[in-house]
Amino acid sequence: MRSDLSAALDFRVFLVELVYLASGLGEGRGGDVIRLNGLPYSADVARLLAGRREHEACRLLRAAFADGLDHSRLLQLGLFSLEPDITYPQGEPRWSPWGMERPNGMSRIRALCEAMAAFAADADLAGFFSSRAALFASWKAGYDAELAGQDHVSVLEAYSGVAPSAPYRVVLSPFLLYETSHVDVGQGVAVTFYPVDAVRGESPTWAVREKGPVFWHEMGHWMLDPLADAFAEDIKGLAPIYPGKTGPCRGSLSMCVIEHTAQALGIRMRAW
Repeated sequence: MRSDLSAALDFRVFLVELVYLASGLGEGRGGDVIRLNGLPYSADVARLLAGRREHEACRLLRAAFADGLDHSRLLQLGLFSLEPDITYPQGEPRWSPWGMERPNGMSRIRALCEAMAAFAADADLAGFFSSRAALFASWKAGYDAELAGQDHVSVLEAYSGVAPSAPYRVVLSPFLLYETSHVDVGQGVAVTFYPVDAVRGESPTWAVREKGPVFWHEMGHWMLDPLADAFAEDIKGLAPIYPGKTGPCRGSLSMCVIEHTAQALGIRMRAW
């Protein structure tokens, strides 16, 4: 397995997901992307979050979602804005995918991150997750074992003719319904947040889903998304056949090209 492709577990991602669940944002949304997923300790998580809906972190997160924050950027905010130790002794968040351009954007993000740090302390999330460290380690080991079975990066390079521009991390999460990716060449970041599923059969161990078209689709974003900038003028030339703001892919022609290219690559690599 090449070092530029690896699995990871990150407490900060768990934290933002749990604040989301505690805030009640997912209630009434069928198939919400962030949920308990019937985990073997889901009842423990529910008890941990009970009565915390009016915590400052939950209040600020509801306000952020009302102002345009979404699931994908919430996960990114946890990974790229929260400090590694979930504290802010000094300084400002390093970077955020949301809110920087808004009035008082930096102070709002800082307040949200500090409130999430307080939520983690109040709920003793560090103790909750450290007591399950062996389970989480088994997820990473299982995914690393799957990745080690094939040199996925070289296969993609050979097929696409493109070399990756940044290391790629697959961040595993027990609270996701489906995968969501993020590529930011300027920040040197390429990440897929990937759900964890139960192993087939009667094994009590937990591992990631088998690699299917979605796996390759997300890998395709890592490899090919940077090309959208290189071919920006060519993409603009497709405007006559695109309906504009009412079109698919959030009304973005560039996004449509990116998504269709990644999907085509995912399907082709699955059939390789």
